[in-house]
Amino acid sequence: MKALKYGLTLVLGLGMLGMGAQAFAQASKQTKKVVSSNQETLSENVALDTQQAIKKEPDRGIPTPKFIEDLLMNQEYNKAVEEFEKFIKTAKATPCDLLYLPYTFYSRMESVDNARKVVYRQKKQYYIDEFQSACGNSVEAYIMKDQESNPRIPDSTVQWMTMAIAVEPTYAALYSIRGEALWQLQRKKEACVDFEKAIELNNDGFAVEFHKMNCLNLPEDPVEETVELGTDE
Repeated sequence: MKALKYGLTLVLGLGMLGMGAQAFAQASKQTKKVVSSNQETLSENVALDTQQAIKKEPDRGIPTPKFIEDLLMNQEYNKAVEEFEKFIKTAKATPCDLLYLPYTFYSRMESVDNARKVVYRQKKQYYIDEFQSACGNSVEAYIMKDQESNPRIPDSTVQWMTMAIAVEPTYAALYSIRGEALWQLQRKKEACVDFEKAIELNNDGFAVEFHKMNCLNLPEDPVEETVELGTDE
Protein backbone atom coordinates (compact mmCIF):
# COMPACT_ATOMS: atom_id res chain seq x y z
CA MET A 1 0.00 0.00 0.00
CA LYS A 2 2.37 2.65 -1.30
CA ALA A 3 0.41 5.73 -0.82
CA LEU A 4 -1.36 8.68 0.68
CA LYS A 5 -2.97 11.50 -1.14
CA TYR A 6 -6.21 12.57 0.50
CA GLY A 7 -7.09 9.56 2.64
CA LEU A 8 -4.42 9.46 5.31
CA THR A 9 -3.73 13.15 4.95
CA LEU A 10 -7.30 14.11 5.79
CA VAL A 11 -7.07 12.32 9.10
CA LEU A 12 -3.63 13.58 9.96
CA GLY A 13 -3.98 17.05 8.50
CA LEU A 14 -7.58 17.82 9.47
CA GLY A 15 -8.65 15.32 12.11
CA MET A 16 -5.57 15.36 14.32
CA LEU A 17 -4.70 17.92 16.93
CA GLY A 18 -1.20 18.25 18.30
CA MET A 19 1.56 15.74 17.85
CA GLY A 20 2.59 15.10 14.30
CA ALA A 21 -0.40 16.66 12.56
CA GLN A 22 1.52 19.48 10.92
CA ALA A 23 4.54 17.29 10.28
CA PHE A 24 2.54 14.72 8.40
CA ALA A 25 0.30 17.15 6.59
CA GLN A 26 3.33 19.13 5.45
CA ALA A 27 5.18 15.98 4.43
CA SER A 28 2.30 14.97 2.21
CA LYS A 29 1.95 18.51 0.85
CA GLN A 30 -1.64 19.06 1.95
CA THR A 31 -1.04 22.24 3.94
CA LYS A 32 0.00 25.70 2.84
CA LYS A 33 1.66 26.77 6.07
CA VAL A 34 4.44 25.34 8.16
CA VAL A 35 3.92 25.24 11.91
CA SER A 36 6.72 24.90 14.43
CA SER A 37 6.65 22.81 17.60
CA ASN A 38 5.28 25.73 19.62
CA GLN A 39 2.40 26.00 17.13
CA GLU A 40 3.35 29.50 16.00
CA THR A 41 2.69 29.86 12.29
CA LEU A 42 5.76 30.72 10.28
CA SER A 43 5.60 33.46 7.71
CA GLU A 44 3.86 32.74 4.41
CA ASN A 45 7.12 33.41 2.55
CA VAL A 46 8.93 30.81 4.64
CA ALA A 47 6.15 28.32 3.98
CA LEU A 48 6.38 28.89 0.24
CA ASP A 49 10.17 28.61 0.30
CA THR A 50 10.10 25.35 2.21
CA GLN A 51 7.43 23.90 -0.05
CA GLN A 52 9.89 24.24 -2.91
CA ALA A 53 12.40 22.12 -0.98
CA ILE A 54 10.11 19.10 -0.67
CA LYS A 55 11.11 16.09 -2.74
CA LYS A 56 8.41 13.96 -4.29
CA GLU A 57 7.53 10.92 -2.20
CA PRO A 58 5.30 8.16 -3.57
CA ASP A 59 1.60 8.92 -3.18
CA ARG A 60 -0.08 6.71 -0.63
CA GLY A 61 -3.57 5.32 -1.02
CA ILE A 62 -6.38 6.26 -3.36
CA PRO A 63 -7.58 9.86 -3.49
CA THR A 64 -11.07 11.03 -2.73
CA PRO A 65 -12.52 12.13 -6.09
CA LYS A 66 -12.40 15.87 -6.65
CA PHE A 67 -16.16 16.22 -7.08
CA ILE A 68 -16.64 14.79 -3.59
CA GLU A 69 -13.99 17.13 -2.24
CA ASP A 70 -15.93 20.00 -3.83
CA LEU A 71 -19.12 18.90 -2.10
CA LEU A 72 -17.28 18.84 1.22
CA MET A 73 -15.82 22.28 0.61
CA ASN A 74 -19.36 23.54 -0.03
CA GLN A 75 -20.56 21.82 3.18
CA GLU A 76 -22.96 19.60 1.24
CA TYR A 77 -22.25 16.79 3.65
CA ASN A 78 -25.20 14.49 2.98
CA LYS A 79 -24.57 14.60 -0.76
CA ALA A 80 -20.84 14.06 -0.23
CA VAL A 81 -21.50 10.93 1.84
CA GLU A 82 -24.00 9.63 -0.71
CA GLU A 83 -21.51 10.09 -3.56
CA PHE A 84 -18.62 8.67 -1.55
CA GLU A 85 -20.54 5.50 -0.76
CA LYS A 86 -21.28 5.04 -4.47
CA PHE A 87 -17.63 5.65 -5.31
CA ILE A 88 -16.11 3.24 -2.80
CA LYS A 89 -18.29 0.37 -4.07
CA THR A 90 -16.78 0.63 -7.55
CA ALA A 91 -13.27 1.95 -6.80
CA LYS A 92 -10.34 -0.18 -7.99
CA ALA A 93 -7.53 -0.50 -5.45
CA THR A 94 -5.91 -2.90 -3.00
CA PRO A 95 -8.14 -4.33 -0.27
CA CYS A 96 -6.24 -2.35 2.36
CA ASP A 97 -6.69 0.93 0.49
CA LEU A 98 -10.40 0.20 0.08
CA LEU A 99 -10.65 -0.09 3.88
CA TYR A 100 -8.37 2.80 4.74
CA LEU A 101 -9.98 5.47 2.60
CA PRO A 102 -13.45 5.06 4.20
CA TYR A 103 -11.79 5.22 7.63
CA THR A 104 -10.22 8.56 6.77
CA PHE A 105 -13.37 9.82 5.08
CA TYR A 106 -15.64 9.08 8.03
CA SER A 107 -13.04 10.45 10.44
CA ARG A 108 -13.24 13.67 8.52
CA MET A 109 -17.03 13.64 8.49
CA GLU A 110 -17.07 13.08 12.25
CA SER A 111 -15.02 16.24 12.69
CA VAL A 112 -17.07 18.51 10.39
CA ASP A 113 -20.69 17.32 10.55
CA ASN A 114 -21.87 17.54 14.15
CA ALA A 115 -25.43 16.60 13.22
CA ARG A 116 -24.40 13.01 12.40
CA LYS A 117 -21.26 12.68 14.49
CA VAL A 118 -22.39 9.47 16.21
CA VAL A 119 -23.26 7.78 12.90
CA TYR A 120 -19.87 8.66 11.42
CA ARG A 121 -18.06 7.47 14.53
CA GLN A 122 -19.76 4.08 14.20
CA LYS A 123 -18.85 3.85 10.52
CA LYS A 124 -15.27 4.85 11.30
CA GLN A 125 -15.02 2.18 14.01
CA TYR A 126 -16.21 -0.48 11.57
CA TYR A 127 -13.38 0.36 9.16
CA ILE A 128 -10.85 0.55 11.99
CA ASP A 129 -11.72 -3.01 13.03
CA GLU A 130 -11.69 -4.30 9.45
CA PHE A 131 -8.41 -2.61 8.58
CA GLN A 132 -6.58 -3.73 11.71
CA SER A 133 -7.77 -7.29 11.10
CA ALA A 134 -6.69 -7.41 7.45
CA CYS A 135 -3.74 -5.01 7.30
CA GLY A 136 -2.38 -4.90 10.84
CA ASN A 137 1.34 -4.89 10.03
CA SER A 138 1.43 -1.75 7.92
CA VAL A 139 2.53 1.85 8.34
CA GLU A 140 -1.08 2.97 8.11
CA ALA A 141 -2.15 0.50 10.80
CA TYR A 142 0.33 1.97 13.28
CA ILE A 143 -0.61 5.53 12.33
CA MET A 144 -4.24 4.57 12.88
CA LYS A 145 -3.39 3.13 16.32
CA ASP A 146 -1.64 6.36 17.20
CA GLN A 147 -4.49 8.49 15.89
CA GLU A 148 -7.09 6.53 17.83
CA SER A 149 -5.13 6.28 21.10
CA ASN A 150 -7.16 7.56 24.01
CA PRO A 151 -5.61 9.53 25.53
CA ARG A 152 -3.28 10.42 22.69
CA ILE A 153 0.00 11.25 24.36
CA PRO A 154 3.58 11.72 23.10
CA ASP A 155 4.69 8.40 24.61
CA SER A 156 2.17 6.46 22.53
CA THR A 157 3.08 8.41 19.39
CA VAL A 158 6.74 7.48 19.87
CA GLN A 159 5.76 3.84 20.36
CA TRP A 160 3.56 3.58 17.27
CA MET A 161 5.85 5.59 15.00
CA THR A 162 8.81 3.42 16.03
CA MET A 163 6.83 0.37 14.94
CA ALA A 164 5.82 2.08 11.68
CA ILE A 165 9.45 2.97 10.96
CA ALA A 166 10.40 -0.68 11.44
CA VAL A 167 7.99 -1.51 8.60
CA GLU A 168 9.04 1.33 6.29
CA PRO A 169 12.31 2.93 7.44
CA THR A 170 12.61 5.25 4.42
CA TYR A 171 9.29 7.05 4.97
CA ALA A 172 10.47 10.50 6.05
CA ALA A 173 7.22 11.79 7.55
CA LEU A 174 7.27 9.11 10.25
CA TYR A 175 10.50 10.57 11.62
CA SER A 176 8.98 14.06 11.71
CA ILE A 177 5.96 12.80 13.65
CA ARG A 178 8.11 10.89 16.12
CA GLY A 179 10.53 13.80 16.38
CA GLU A 180 7.74 16.18 17.33
CA ALA A 181 6.53 13.77 20.03
CA LEU A 182 10.07 13.30 21.36
CA TRP A 183 10.45 17.07 21.57
CA GLN A 184 7.31 17.31 23.68
CA LEU A 185 8.80 14.67 25.97
CA GLN A 186 11.89 16.89 26.36
CA ARG A 187 14.00 14.25 24.59
CA LYS A 188 15.38 17.00 22.43
CA LYS A 189 18.56 15.39 21.14
CA GLU A 190 16.65 12.32 19.98
CA ALA A 191 14.04 14.59 18.38
CA CYS A 192 16.71 16.45 16.43
CA VAL A 193 18.19 13.18 15.22
CA ASP A 194 14.76 12.22 13.87
CA PHE A 195 14.35 15.55 12.10
CA GLU A 196 17.81 15.17 10.60
CA LYS A 197 16.78 11.76 9.28
CA ALA A 198 13.58 13.22 7.80
CA ILE A 199 15.62 15.91 6.07
CA GLU A 200 18.09 13.33 4.76
CA LEU A 201 15.28 11.23 3.31
CA ASN A 202 13.01 13.90 1.91
CA ASN A 203 14.24 17.43 2.73
CA ASP A 204 10.70 18.18 3.82
CA GLY A 205 9.96 21.83 4.57
CA PHE A 206 8.48 21.19 8.01
CA ALA A 207 11.50 19.15 9.11
CA VAL A 208 13.92 21.73 7.70
CA GLU A 209 12.26 24.62 9.53
CA PHE A 210 11.80 22.72 12.79
CA HIS A 211 15.45 21.71 12.78
CA LYS A 212 16.59 25.23 11.93
CA MET A 213 14.49 26.82 14.69
CA ASN A 214 15.07 24.29 17.45
CA CYS A 215 18.12 22.10 16.86
CA LEU A 216 20.92 24.27 15.50
CA ASN A 217 21.37 26.10 18.81
CA LEU A 218 20.56 23.20 21.09
CA PRO A 219 22.93 23.40 24.10
CA GLU A 220 25.48 20.65 24.34
CA ASP A 221 25.36 18.37 27.34
CA PRO A 222 27.76 19.63 30.01
CA VAL A 223 31.11 17.88 29.93
CA GLU A 224 31.85 16.18 33.19
CA GLU A 225 35.22 17.14 34.56
CA THR A 226 37.39 14.28 35.69
CA VAL A 227 39.51 14.83 38.72
CA GLU A 228 42.66 12.85 39.06
CA LEU A 229 43.02 11.49 42.53
CA GLY A 230 46.43 11.89 44.03
CA THR A 231 48.05 9.63 46.55
CA ASP A 232 48.90 10.81 50.01
CA GLU A 233 52.56 10.64 50.74
